[in-house]
Amino acid sequence: MRNKAGHTPEEQFIMGHKKVISSGTDWICQTINQSMVVAALVCTIGFSILYSIPGGFDQNIGLPIFRENNIFVWFILLEAISFLLAGISMLIFISVILARYEHHKEILLERWLAGQEALFASLAASTAAFLSGTFLLYRNNILPCIISGLAIALFLIYVKEYYSLLKNGPCISLG
Repeated sequence: MRNKAGHTPEEQFIMGHKKVISSGTDWICQTINQSMVVAALVCTIGFSILYSIPGGFDQNIGLPIFRENNIFVWFILLEAISFLLAGISMLIFISVILARYEHHKEILLERWLAGQEALFASLAASTAAFLSGTFLLYRNNILPCIISGLAIALFLIYVKEYYSLLKNGPCISLG
């Protein structure tokens, strides 16, 4: 269905809302740049943890001292998941930045959301790894309970802000 000028409703909308579409695309690109910094920090921390693990290494055999402890296994597993998800989110963000979606802005939005979800899962895994490491090192102390409470409170604040971003951000029309 075309109007008198020969435009479809979608073409008419895009022509009438170029400024809004441009500002929405700019907003997503700025958010991606900031998210890439966070993902790079999570990757860097995750990589460095493999070389400075809690408890250190047994100098005689070169293996981690806590290798038999279940909490340590969870710590390493969660940190590896966090590292991989942060790397995946960076790759998704790079693919959005390098690609040109002139006629398919919804793909831009879908990839942006996928990158945000991977980054969010990475931060959740990193927080869980932090808590497991705290319990591993200070298991007979009240300190892990205090630190866990603070870490969970900070993570919940992040979750609130993250969902506020998703609720308010992607509603920007991308055409």
